[in-house]
Amino acid sequence: MNKAKKIAIKLIESSLMIIKKVQRLFWKVTDIYYVKFFKPPVVKSVDETIDVIISKKVSVSRYGDGEMKLMNNKDISFQEASAFVRDKLIETLSSDEEGHIVCVCDVFGEKINSVNVDFWREMLYRYRRIMYKHMIPGKTYYHAGITRQYLGKKTQEESINWINKMKKIWDGRGVLLIEGAYSRVGVGNDLLDNAKSVKRILGPEREAFSKYNEIIEKAMEFDRDTLILLALGPCATAMAYDLHKLGFQAVDIGHIDIEYEWTLAGSQGKDKIKNKYCNESGVAITEEEKNYTDETYEAQIIAKIY
Repeated sequence: MNKAKKIAIKLIESSLMIIKKVQRLFWKVTDIYYVKFFKPPVVKSVDETIDVIISKKVSVSRYGDGEMKLMNNKDISFQEASAFVRDKLIETLSSDEEGHIVCVCDVFGEKINSVNVDFWREMLYRYRRIMYKHMIPGKTYYHAGITRQYLGKKTQEESINWINKMKKIWDGRGVLLIEGAYSRVGVGNDLLDNAKSVKRILGPEREAFSKYNEIIEKAMEFDRDTLILLALGPCATAMAYDLHKLGFQAVDIGHIDIEYEWTLAGSQGKDKIKNKYCNESGVAITEEEKNYTDETYEAQIIAKIY
């Protein structure tokens, strides 16, 4: 590579770095306006959130960093942004349906209540404005962290107690689990053992919104007293709301199974879980793992909608 080319590359890299710094400064300054002139939402605690789900049998939609990005037309690793995705997530966030709660992370106040303070500070610089634009002033929100109570937050014993409390949501209920193709929620552990029965609809492990309507159509074949649990990424956030409007109790349970696996193993980090897709581990699921079979699990599958 000649000297002129090296200099050109260095200039481009320096320019891009400057642009990023200016962009971040713009976001930071803009965020000051929202911090100063907007009252942060009231977010109930994790325990209060679980209690209301159990006692009132409400449906649950949860918002984290992925949903915030998608609402701002930013792709995430397993879901491309689109007008359909954005509009569904905005509709759900701005909803106020009886019997349905919207859960967000408790990061909007003066104190960022998270073990990942720096991460959430950067997220809020960029995306606080879109959340505030679509959240209802004065409405009570609930805690998205109900499915994230192990790594960095709880001891193994405390996390087991939290899981046992979460299990009361589906205790003795007929459950329809809508999950990614290789999520295999409750397989290899006792997470769902107290449910009356479990049926499964398998959706895509990536780009789940591409099968959104087909999955809902299949779910509608079930009786309305069926509890629907969803582990389908940001798609579950919007789908829980639409299923609620169709008469179901639908709960977005997110990564609870993976957190339970980490709890049982005493993991200190986001380890790969054998035979289960976990995008956060950074390790791809192998072809052998994709072909994993379990008699009980296979018998529970009523549809594969990829």
